[in-house]
Formats: sequence, C-alpha cells, structure tokens
Amino acid sequence: QESISTGVSITPLSHIELGKSDTIVGIKFNRIKIPKKSIINKAYVQFYSQNISLGSISLKIYAELNYKPTNFGEISYNLSSRIQTNTLIEWNPDEWLYQDKSTETERTIDLSDLITEIVSQDSWYSGNSIVLIFTPSVNESSKNSCTFC
Repeated sequence: QESISTGVSITPLSHIELGKSDTIVGIKFNRIKIPKKSIINKAYVQFYSQNISLGSISLKIYAELNYKPTNFGEISYNLSSRIQTNTLIEWNPDEWLYQDKSTETERTIDLSDLITEIVSQDSWYSGNSIVLIFTPSVNESSKNSCTFC
C-alpha cells in the first residue's frame, strides 16, 4: 500500500484497505502460468472480507505494464511510479455485508482485458509475475479486506 499524498509505502501485516481515499493498493501475483498471446476469457480477484463494509466506493484497477515487475519496497512512490497498462477497469463493488466471508460481492468485475494486455507483450513468458494496482476514484469510505488465497 502507498499513501497517494506522500508516496510513503505502508506495509500491512494482515490486511489491505480498498477504497481508502489516500491509499493505493498493489498486489503481486507470482509465477502466472499463462502462455504468451493467450486470449483470456475471464479473470478476477477474489477478496475475503474481514469486516462488514457499508457505503459505496469506486476503484480504478490497472496493471503494471512490465513483463517482469519488481517486488514492492520501501521506496517513495513505489506503486504510483510504475508504468500503467492502457487498459483501466472501473470497479464499483457492492457493500460487503458479511464478516469473514468470501462471496461474489467481494470479487472484482472481469479483468480479462487487463490480463490480456499484459500477456500480449512480446516480452511476456509463462511463469512471469503480474502486479495489479487499485486506486480510489471516490473517497467516500473504505472496505477492509485481505486477499483470498
């Protein structure tokens, strides 16, 4: 996680906060086994809600346009300075009404266009990593979650 206003990296121990008005969230998926130039029919990220989260948020989701993204670190603007994909997905999740649950409500909308852009790079190879970055569009509330593994 990174503060938008200061660029300072925030490394959480057990959760991430999506939709927090001053926070960018990055998630790195390692060793993705998708062949180069594959057509992606459906892709999403499933979250696990630690808390009930009421209120609306709007998020922009993009990926780092890099066939071999570096690990996150304590470098200022580590997430926001990464080269973005041309594809940008707007996600307006419904309220998360259940605690300690993983339902369709905590699942992103289809990210297949975004993933297709990444794996269509000439330099992409199966087994590379993908970084997804979530930025707030509207700073009304936040949803607390952790990634679902």
